[in-house]
Amino acid sequence: MEINTQEVERPEEVIQKTHVQTIPVNGSDHVEKQKLVTGIRKAYIRFRIRLRIFLLAYKGYGSLGKTVKVVKELEQLKMKVFGGNAKRKLVQCDNKFYSHIYIPGFPSKAFDGFVESKLAQFFPMKKKTNPLSFIFFAITSKCPLRCEHCFEWDNLNKKETFSLDELKQVVSRYQEEGIAQFHFSGGEPMVRINDLEHLISSANKKSTFWVLTSGFNVTKENAKRLKIARATGIVVSLDHYDAPMHNAFRGFSILLSGLCRQNRKLKK
Repeated sequence: MEINTQEVERPEEVIQKTHVQTIPVNGSDHVEKQKLVTGIRKAYIRFRIRLRIFLLAYKGYGSLGKTVKVVKELEQLKMKVFGGNAKRKLVQCDNKFYSHIYIPGFPSKAFDGFVESKLAQFFPMKKKTNPLSFIFFAITSKCPLRCEHCFEWDNLNKKETFSLDELKQVVSRYQEEGIAQFHFSGGEPMVRINDLEHLISSANKKSTFWVLTSGFNVTKENAKRLKIARATGIVVSLDHYDAPMHNAFRGFSILLSGLCRQNRKLKK
């Protein structure tokens, strides 16, 4: 999908021109809704997560004493980061459990790799780990908005730096280095919805993938395509509770109201 500087002056026209065909990936169009985990089941899943962390540490160190020490230090770090908040939500989606956007779902290879990278920061493990657990990858310079905080106005809507094949090579290289999470940004990454779909669906399943977006081009059909392609989720930036204020900040007169409509559809 190409958007030139003339088209981006009128974002409403860009939306009208934007049309993509929904193509199921991996032969399935099933999308599971997320569920909030509470009560005894939440406590049970929390126990399973702690047990998995302990087993990964023991496997990596081969010493019970060192395992206990490092796991305690990891727990202390978590308390500092979250302020001892025991009321954090636990959400289930696609048979995985999520407690934070920067922690991969449990159980998964991505979760194991994330834990091992954090444990290794306290004490090196026997296996090779990468201190980087996630990366932000700007896959495009295209964007139809004019957000007040953006410092890339002069660089927007120029020729793409990476082709789809080159994007795949970058993701593959970082996956080989043990990166557990990819956060795709831009520009506006949803401008390249077709490439996003193929990039995520072709990647190794040991990582998780988030799309960081202003909400542009986030339709029910496109959200479904990304879900089927195995995207973990979409992160939408909201800059004000008041629609006119939000839209003025983003330079896009129909953005927030459109998001609200799509959100209601996605909940059905």
